[in-house]
Amino acid sequence: MKNKNTERGFYMINVLVGKKGTGKTKVLIEMANKWSGETKGNIIYIDDGNRHMYDLDPSIRLMNAGEFRIKRADALLGFISGVIAGDFDIEKIYIDGLLKIVPMDNDEMESFFEGLEYLAQNFKVKFTVSINKDMEEIPEYVKKYTAE
Repeated sequence: MKNKNTERGFYMINVLVGKKGTGKTKVLIEMANKWSGETKGNIIYIDDGNRHMYDLDPSIRLMNAGEFRIKRADALLGFISGVIAGDFDIEKIYIDGLLKIVPMDNDEMESFFEGLEYLAQNFKVKFTVSINKDMEEIPEYVKKYTAE
């Protein structure tokens, strides 16, 4: 998937949007597995469970956010910050089903993506996030990260 920002040279966050059952998780897993053989850094896959453990390359670290009792967007951002602080070799983080992990309104989503952008720029981590919604329901500030 190609991000609109790729041509401008600042591809750091990519968002996959679509209703449940449209194949976003399959795409995320394929992307993560592809990059596991091509990247020198570490890859993290954050999900709300362990069901994809055997779908991911063994070199990819699956993190079940549900085990950490994360309930708010700022807590998820803090969790991700802690993961990055603990491993300076992280190159990519995949977040599968953002709104399943932490339900959030548009204001919280804006704040969350501002935080992700800060982490991406300052720690050179690339994020790919899936959101279970129609494109029409996605706020404008998130659309700049969506794939064409």
